[in-house]
Amino acid sequence: MVDEVDGVSGAKGQLVSVIIPYYDRLELLPRALKSVVEQTHRNLEIIIVDDASNQDPMALLASFDDDRIVYIKHEMNQGVSGARNTGIDRARGDLISFLDSDDEWLPTKVERQLDAIMSKGNEHTVCYCFSEVVSDETGKVIEVNSFQAEGDVIHPVLVGSGGSPGWTGLVILVNELMLAKDDLLQVGGFDKRYRMHEDWELLIRLARSYKFTCVKEILVRNHKHRFGHIGDQYQNIPPVRRLMFQEHRYLYVTDKAASSHFFAELAYYEGVNGMKGQALLSLFKSIAYKPFRREPYLKVVMLMMNRLQKPRTEW
Repeated sequence: MVDEVDGVSGAKGQLVSVIIPYYDRLELLPRALKSVVEQTHRNLEIIIVDDASNQDPMALLASFDDDRIVYIKHEMNQGVSGARNTGIDRARGDLISFLDSDDEWLPTKVERQLDAIMSKGNEHTVCYCFSEVVSDETGKVIEVNSFQAEGDVIHPVLVGSGGSPGWTGLVILVNELMLAKDDLLQVGGFDKRYRMHEDWELLIRLARSYKFTCVKEILVRNHKHRFGHIGDQYQNIPPVRRLMFQEHRYLYVTDKAASSHFFAELAYYEGVNGMKGQALLSLFKSIAYKPFRREPYLKVVMLMMNRLQKPRTEW
């Protein structure tokens, strides 16, 4: 992947494919696309995958007048996993990054991550960065994701959420990633069975096989807006998380701390969905994995007192 003539400095000539899945919310797409078009690293392939949207983006794309933009449209909706997989298959770059159509990158995102990967001298490195969450209503930063573990990150990835109760953000977000196309294909891309948490499930498979490196700068800006976010659909979370545990059971059972945290979080979502009996069972599993953790005992009390709070969806 490194240019044989320029060595590490050959990063400037590296083609990076950027995959943007798109489904409606046309008014948000210009911000995302502008942030990619204006990257300081210029050698980009910008793949817009229209997942059978009802809002045609062609006029918007034409207004950018940028021949790096590639437009692909699905005849039938395949979900965000299917859209990203289409982009991966179509990508010509050795390296791939993802951006959701309602979010944005800071101008040096690609450049800084490309330099980090090249400096490692190992193309099989998954690179991520810091990010922030901004409220479109107030313009204020409401969350900062500064997780920064490197090398083997399987334990924190299995734990998953690094935030407060009700915060569904992962320790590493898909908008933060840059990695080799070959590595994505090797682990099988995104699993189309997951209509949410598909990024978390992919991270588990990546962390199982590859080392991670972090650019310790905020290079991604994720947005909270009036259209909401799939992560706000808390009622859909319990079955997806149970599926994920079964898929990666052999990893979880060898990491008791991760399993304890996983079941405590699962119990939270079961509890706020009115599944009190199932939530208690999950909390007992959490305690069984790590009897001296305080969190599951507190959640038992909150559950019995009907004091579990639903996740915030308004900012």
